[in-house]
Amino acid sequence: MTPSARGAIHQTTTRLWPAMAAAALAGVADTLYLTYTHMAGAGVACFGGGGCEAVQASRFGFLVGVPLGYLGLGYYGTVLILVVLGWRMPDRRVPLLGLLFALSLSGALFSAYLVGVQRFVLNDFCSWCLVSAAAAMVLFGLTLAQVLRLPAR
Repeated sequence: MTPSARGAIHQTTTRLWPAMAAAALAGVADTLYLTYTHMAGAGVACFGGGGCEAVQASRFGFLVGVPLGYLGLGYYGTVLILVVLGWRMPDRRVPLLGLLFALSLSGALFSAYLVGVQRFVLNDFCSWCLVSAAAAMVLFGLTLAQVLRLPAR
């Protein structure tokens, strides 16, 4: 990569990395809470009404027997690490953005599916799940903005 291209990548993407880290950190905090309550056998404090426990106990609250909170924690933790690496290592941003784009797109699509399940199948909402979905959508939007700002090769 030429020095001018490297400078362009550094200039055009630097300010979005902290926002991406904040969205990933929100996802980590959200899914960490869900993981803790599941492991402790504690009730979930559902804000904005009920539904959290019903949604999480449904067949849609698990993927191959693993609670989605655990999987979400792994997802957001991985994304947070990649975002911090991209933020701190400008020369590695292009390959990291490719990986982050694939991860954030899959996270956004899976979250949209789960919100649809809550609305149309379960007829109940989990506020913590909606926070996770919002974090996934924000991550995808910010990552897409980063990818679209990359200079053409």
